Amino acid sequence: MKRTFQNGYTMVELLMVIFISTLLLIALAQATNSLYVTYQNISSLRQIESGAISILDRLTREIKNSTSIDLSNSIMDSDIGKLSLNVASSTGSYNTRIYATSSRLYISRNGAELGPLSPDDIKVSQISYSLINSNNNTATGIRIELVLESPDNSKANWSKTFYATAIMRGTY
Repeated sequence: MKRTFQNGYTMVELLMVIFISTLLLIALAQATNSLYVTYQNISSLRQIESGAISILDRLTREIKNSTSIDLSNSIMDSDIGKLSLNVASSTGSYNTRIYATSSRLYISRNGAELGPLSPDDIKVSQISYSLINSNNNTATGIRIELVLESPDNSKANWSKTFYATAIMRGTY
């Protein structure tokens, strides 16, 4: 009697291979999902921080170039403040207004809209201005508090607060 050997795998061996492969695929899917969520968080924070840098840079530049604050057209120490600056230069004088509407920050000069200061992909949830007074009780500078958030459609919801201070030209 001759023994014949058949080549192949048993059902148990096949089930073990399928089970181990499934576990590996589940682990790979979890790792990929974790990397994707981390990427979204980092991307959202990067957008908020780069937006804050550009906004605060422009705001401090405008304040440093101004000679006085138009307090009658400004809203100070409020969650959604408005800032009206008077600028006198060799080419003439003008008024710069910085205000927030619909979660965006805008700038206008002598009533002409210059466009948004904040990018489309972030929300301005708070912009607050506080006066810094000198000894003779005149405003010499402005402290800015800016709160930016991820947009509503973002899966990574972040909110971050930024601060800046600028001293007006000719007041020091």
